Order: sequence, then structure tokens, then C-alpha cells
Amino acid sequence: MNLMPAVSSLRLVSKAVFTVSSRNIYKKHFYRGIYITEGMQAYKGDILVRQGRLNYHPGLNPIKLCCNDADALFEEISFAFGVSMKTEYYDKVLRASCNGKVMITTEDVTPNFDLSEVENEYGWKKDVPLKKLTFNVIPDELPGKFRLRETV
Repeated sequence: MNLMPAVSSLRLVSKAVFTVSSRNIYKKHFYRGIYITEGMQAYKGDILVRQGRLNYHPGLNPIKLCCNDADALFEEISFAFGVSMKTEYYDKVLRASCNGKVMITTEDVTPNFDLSEVENEYGWKKDVPLKKLTFNVIPDELPGKFRLRETV
């Protein structure tokens, strides 16, 4: 009596069942990278960049910061140039917060070292000026309200 073929077929069935059941555990992986490049039209809510690390930054001049938890690095950070950063599925996502043209520039960045992930990413560069790619969305229609920052 030969029991080997029955045991090996049972083992193959158990592997197949395991792989089928384990597929539901993992979530869909999104493309990480630049979705909308410079000069293209972006609409409100469009994804500009999806990134795992802090490679790209929103434009300067923050107008709103809502971060209630210390665990949520960028729950929602909105910026004056129409870009907001939010954490979705372990990715940092830059979205357009208004309709307009996308402009990618290199700017000096001053990160907030109080956040743990920023400390892990840039802790060794505290004394060095950081130049990073920033995403700005220039609105199609400029609002009629402007704030005077300084006089010349």
C-alpha cells in the first residue's frame, strides 16, 4: 500500500487553500511616484504624488495645520499654494486643494523636528539647509483677497 501520493496531494491542497486565504489579508498596493507633472492641469482632490518617505514636500506658506494625534504625522496639512498632504495606507499623499496648474520647484525646507518621523528622516541633517522638491498648484482664478506680509 502506497500512501505517499495521497499525502503529497493533501499537502498541495493545503498550500493552495493557505495562499487563497492569505490574499484577503493584504491590501492593494498603489503606485508610488509622481501622478501629475509640471505644467499639467490639476483639479481639486487630484493626487499629485504618492510617496513612502518624505521625498517631495508641499509648497511653503502653511495656512492650516490640523494634527490632533502625535501618531498621525500628516493627518492634514494644507498650504497656501493649493497642496495638502495626508497619510493614506502608510503613504504620504500630496493632493491638490484647488484647481490650477502644477509647478514643481526646489525650495529650502524647514521641517518640524518635533514629529517623530521627521526626526527619523532628517535628524542627521539638523544643521544643514535642506533643499527639496516642492509641489505648488497655482490657481486658475486668483482670489481677490491678499494679505500684506511686509512693505518695501
